[in-house]
Amino acid sequence: MLPEDPSPQAPVRQDHAELEAQYAKIVGEQALQLSLQKSHAELIDRQLAAASQPQTAPHSGPPNTPGVNAAERLKTRAAQLIRTAWRRRETIALAVGSPVAAVVFLFVIYVLFIPQSIRYAFADQKSCVGSPAIFPSLLKTSSGGTFKLTHEPTISIGHTAIFSYRLCAVPSRGPLASTGYVNKQWLPVIGLHIGKSIKVVTGGYPVAFAGSLGTKAIPIEKPLLFKLSASDATFDYAVTANG
Repeated sequence: MLPEDPSPQAPVRQDHAELEAQYAKIVGEQALQLSLQKSHAELIDRQLAAASQPQTAPHSGPPNTPGVNAAERLKTRAAQLIRTAWRRRETIALAVGSPVAAVVFLFVIYVLFIPQSIRYAFADQKSCVGSPAIFPSLLKTSSGGTFKLTHEPTISIGHTAIFSYRLCAVPSRGPLASTGYVNKQWLPVIGLHIGKSIKVVTGGYPVAFAGSLGTKAIPIEKPLLFKLSASDATFDYAVTANG
């Protein structure tokens, strides 16, 4: 009688048990790694949340004091505004720079290109009009005419005029009554004369009269008085008789 062969099921069961043990080991290691990753992620979230909270400085007063809380809220709000302004600095610079550039452009156009008129009064030795200019000595005016144009310095450093608000017309010789005189004001740039016209308009002459002249005899022992219809600081007067 032949001996019985050992059962072939024993090695199979042993291999199956080893596979299950290895699988359980792998699953356990993966679960441990996932748990560690989750814990690490939660720790990072807590750190970020703590960093985003406003930091409160220690103070000697009692906690939850209304004044302290208001100060902390104000500091937090100021910090938020600063961060927002920094992030939007280019937009803010554009928004602020555009109006400033427009104002500067209009100022240059007004100073260099918009014609002006000055009404000259014989009662004064000069007549002026508002005409702002930066570094007025750079502006040139035509010479040799009846009127000379000058910028009166408003702000100066030493002998250098920085800003002038008034442009004045001073007669260089006797102007005619009710006449317009056109002068030029320009800024020389690379041989070009970039500027505008300044028109000086005179009024009527004052009239001299003596009330009793020609109507009755004039006593020679009394002075003969002439009156002017308006003040005159431009001309001097002389009386001639018998041609």
